[in-house]
Amino acid sequence: MLPPLSHTLPPAVHAAPQSRTRKPALATEKSKGSLPANLAARLAGMEQILEKNRRELHVSGASLVIVKDGKVVYMKGLGLRDIALKQPVTPDTLFAIGSSTKAFTAMTVMMSVDDGKLALTDSPHKYLPYFTLSDPDADARITISDLLCHRSGLARTDMAWASGKLTAEEVIRLAGQAKPTAKLGEKFQYQNVMVSAAGQIVGEVQHAPWTSVLTQRILKPLGMNATNTSSAAMRRAADFAMGYVYNPDTKQSTHLPMRNLECIAPAGAINSNARDMARWLEFMLAGGVYNGKRLVSEKSFAELTKERIRVAGNIGYGYGWMLEDWKGHKVVEHGGNIDGFSAEVALMPDQKLGFVLLTNENTTPLASLAKETIWESLLGAPKTPAVLTHSPPSVDPSKEVGVYQFAAASLDVTVAYKDHALTLSVPGQPTYTLENVGDRRYKLAIVPGFFATFRPAKSDPKQTELLMEQPQGNFVAVRGLSSAVTAPETAAYDGPLKELIGSYANETPRIEFTVAATHGKVLFSTPGQPALTLVEKAKDQFALEGLPDTFGLTVQRNAAGGVSGLHLTQPQGALDLKREQQFVAPMSAEELMRKVIDALGGEANLSKHHALKETFTASMENQGLTGNGIQYARAPASSTTEIAFSAFGKAILTLRTFFDGDTGGAESSLGPSTSLSKIDCAEKRIALDFNSELKWRTLFKTVEIKRLAKVGEEEAYVVEMTPVSGKLSTRFFSTKSFLTLKQESVVVTPVGAVPMTSMFGDYREVDGVKVPFLQSQENAITGKTVMIMEKIEFDVPIPTTAFKVGK
Repeated sequence: MLPPLSHTLPPAVHAAPQSRTRKPALATEKSKGSLPANLAARLAGMEQILEKNRRELHVSGASLVIVKDGKVVYMKGLGLRDIALKQPVTPDTLFAIGSSTKAFTAMTVMMSVDDGKLALTDSPHKYLPYFTLSDPDADARITISDLLCHRSGLARTDMAWASGKLTAEEVIRLAGQAKPTAKLGEKFQYQNVMVSAAGQIVGEVQHAPWTSVLTQRILKPLGMNATNTSSAAMRRAADFAMGYVYNPDTKQSTHLPMRNLECIAPAGAINSNARDMARWLEFMLAGGVYNGKRLVSEKSFAELTKERIRVAGNIGYGYGWMLEDWKGHKVVEHGGNIDGFSAEVALMPDQKLGFVLLTNENTTPLASLAKETIWESLLGAPKTPAVLTHSPPSVDPSKEVGVYQFAAASLDVTVAYKDHALTLSVPGQPTYTLENVGDRRYKLAIVPGFFATFRPAKSDPKQTELLMEQPQGNFVAVRGLSSAVTAPETAAYDGPLKELIGSYANETPRIEFTVAATHGKVLFSTPGQPALTLVEKAKDQFALEGLPDTFGLTVQRNAAGGVSGLHLTQPQGALDLKREQQFVAPMSAEELMRKVIDALGGEANLSKHHALKETFTASMENQGLTGNGIQYARAPASSTTEIAFSAFGKAILTLRTFFDGDTGGAESSLGPSTSLSKIDCAEKRIALDFNSELKWRTLFKTVEIKRLAKVGEEEAYVVEMTPVSGKLSTRFFSTKSFLTLKQESVVVTPVGAVPMTSMFGDYREVDGVKVPFLQSQENAITGKTVMIMEKIEFDVPIPTTAFKVGK
C-alpha cells in the first residue's frame, strides 16, 4: 500500500520517557472515571504484548488509540518520535497515515453522491476530460466505482508520482498510457492513481481542491484540527514524528525524509495523530454520525463497506476499505505505508470497536500484528504479560517438517529441518531460517515482522497447521502429505489406477503435475505443493482427499481409450492437463553447452573480450514510462545499469544498479540507496559472470535438459541450471539456433526476492559474438520493461568507479 492547509496546533503534551513500568493510558477527556477492572487488566496485558512486538520489530515509535462503544478506552504513545533528540511519542504526535487516506477519499465521493453532484456509475471522462486508458474497452466502460475499488485493470503505476516532478493531471494522464495487466473488473490490482483520480473528480464537482473538501466536510466537523495533508505543515507542527527505516544488517534505524504527495494526495497524503483519529473512529462506528449530526446518508455510508471485488481468500475490498472476517465478525480496515511510516485503521462494527495504530517505521507488520492482539485482548480470552516470556519449544522442531497448504492464498510452503534448524521455503523466494521465539512460534530470520507458529489444526487437533503472520495479513496453512514419492514405489505399483501414473502439464501458464504412487495410494501433486490422494467417485471421476468438493479430477481419453489428460476443477478455474510423454534429451548437457558456445560465436571470440558497453532505449510498459539507458559489464563479474526516464518533457526518474564483483546495490532518485547482503553478492558473482557461457562446469552444480517448450512460435530446450551459490534458473535455448530465447529466475529487489522473466531476440553479430538487441524483463513489482539496444561495443575503456556506489 501507499504501499502511497496548515492548522494551529495546541501546545504539545510532553511525557516522560517510556518505560516498562509506565501504566497504560486508560482515561481521556471522553472517558473519565473508573473502568471495569477486567478491561483495565486486558488493556494492560495488550499493551505489554504490543510493546514487546514494537521492540522486537525495531519500531522507533507508535501511537495507539482504541474506541469502544463510542468512547476512547485507550490512548497512548510508545517509544520515540525522534531518536536523535530522544523525544517520546504522545497522543498528539503527528504521523503520516499513507493509504489509510483512501477511506477519507471514498467518504468525500459518497458525500458528493449525497449532494447529487456525481454518481458512482458515471464515467471519469465526464469530469476529467484528460482521463484515458490505453485499453479501448476499459476506457469506454470504466466508472468512478471502479476507481475506488482497484479493478481498473492497471497494476501499480507509482514510479511517476513518487518522483514528485509531475502534477496530479500529468500523473493521471501517464497512468492512462500504461499497458493494463488485466481486463476491467477482472481482478483486484492495487492502484493509487485511480483513487487519486476519484479525489480529483470530487474537487471538480465541488469546485474546490480535494484537500479543501476534505477539510470542510470531514476534518472540521469532526474536530480533527491537527490533521493536514502537507509534509510542510507536518514539519511545522510542535509535535511530529520523524520517519525511519530499520536495517537488519547494521541494526540501525535511518531517518527517511517525508515525500511531497501533493500530486497523489487523495491516495495517501493525510498526516494525523491518535487524538484526531479517535474522532474518525467514532464517526465510522456511529455509521456516519458525529455529535448527533449525520454527515453522510445511511445509504451512502452503507455503500462504503459492501464488497466490490475479492482480493484473496476471505478478504474483499469495498470503497477505500479492506473487508475481512475475524471469528464471525466483519472487520473493516485499511493499512497505510509511505516513506518512514506505517499505519493501521481497523473497525469491528458489530462490536462498536475500532483502533488506529500509527508508527514511524517503514513497512512494519506491527500494525497487522496489533489487530489480532487487540481483538483477542478485548473480545477473546484475556491476555496477560505472561505470554511475553519465551519458553522452549514444546514440540521437537524436527516434528514440524512438512508441506503446508495455504488454500486462501493458493500457495504452499515447505518446512524442513537441517543442521539443527528449521527452514521455510516459499516458491520463487529464498529459503528462510526460522528462529524460535518461544514454544512453537518462530520468526523468519532477516525478514523483520514475519512469524510462523505451529499449532494443532482447528479442524482436526491431530493435524498440524501453520499460522503465518505478515504485513499483508495473517494466513493459516494445513500440513499435507509430503510430495516426495520415490520412483521405486511408483514403479512397483500395480493397482487399478496404474494407467493414470505419469506427468501432466497445463501449457499457459506452464504448470506441471504428477500422478505417482506410495504405500498403495495414488497421489496427485505439483512441485512445492502437498501430494493429495485420489479418491474414486465414479468411472474416471476423482475427488482429492482433504479438499472440498469444488476440487476434482476427470480423466480424459483418446479414441483408443488411453489416458490423454486430466481435467482439474477448482475454485480458481478449471485446467486441462495434457499427458506428457517421457522426455528423452537428444543430447547431453555437455553437448548442448558446446552448441550454445558455437552459436554465440565460438570459444575464441567469447574469451577474447573482457568488457562491454550497451546503450539502449527503455520502455516500462505497465508504468507508462520511456527512457534511455547505458549498461557496462567487465570481467570477471562487474556490472552497472543506469536508466533515466522522462514524461511530458520532464526528467522524472533515474535508476541505477551496480556490482563491482564484491559488493553492490541500487540507487534511485525516488529514495535512499540500498545495499546487497553478503548472500546476494555471492549469487551476483555467478549471475553476472562476464564469460558464464564458458564456465558452465564451474559455475553450476547441475545443468539438466528437462523438456521441449514453445517460446512464441519457436521450439526450445528447457534447461534447469542450479548454480554453486544461489537460486535455480531456467533457460530456454532455441532448438534451431541454440541461442537463449528466455530465462526464468529469481532476482533481489529492494522489497525482496521476486520471480523475473527475461526475453531475448534480434540477435546480431558484434565483433564476432552474437548479442541480443531486443531484451525485456518482467516482474510483479514494476511490470514489463522492454530494452532496444542502439549500440553495443566490446572492450571500451570503463572506469572502475562505474561499478561503485555513488558514482
